[in-house]
Amino acid sequence: MHPLGSAIKGARWLPVDYPGHGRRITEPLERTTQGMADSVLSIAKPIAQSDEYVLFGHSLGATVAWRVARALQDAALRAPKALVVAGAAGPNVPMPRSLANLPLPDLIAELRKMGASNLSALDEPEMRDLVLPMLRADLEATEEGPPSPLVPLRDVPMLALYGVGDADVGRKEVADWATCTTAAMRIEALEGGHFFPFDESIARVAALLEACFR
Repeated sequence: MHPLGSAIKGARWLPVDYPGHGRRITEPLERTTQGMADSVLSIAKPIAQSDEYVLFGHSLGATVAWRVARALQDAALRAPKALVVAGAAGPNVPMPRSLANLPLPDLIAELRKMGASNLSALDEPEMRDLVLPMLRADLEATEEGPPSPLVPLRDVPMLALYGVGDADVGRKEVADWATCTTAAMRIEALEGGHFFPFDESIARVAALLEACFR
């Protein structure tokens, strides 16, 4: 199980894979956050019909999670108790730089700046041929720009998290997520860089997610 999922004790952790990733490796890659959101609705809809739930998205996944919540509301299904976004600037914040089409050495350098540590797959030709298209597709989706029109969620509280060591995403950048809901939004700074939910701050993120159900 994912380390963050293992740390959550008061709720069931249900991770999803986008097309072309993980258990869906044989499917064509999606290159937009809307396509990624649409691809996981078949998992989200049964949950929204029967259970209380919280949506969590980190980095690219933050926008995908917001789009999933938006689609569930549009379908008149139960809204999440909360939407938690982490390590992601709000949709109206311009990207500081484009990474999707960088030459491989420059891309690896940028990922290392962000705190990515497990990049060994990009050193092996066979693994690189598998991983690099996924990575570029994800970055392309991250850089797509704000939704148009941007219709806020109705009465869904939000929690926006950022790592104090993240050079690109700080309080100002996550504050923009407040435009994405009509409800209140809280911001919290946690220890770590861009990948804080999966290393330095696993326990704290797990506790915050559990608290959303109370």
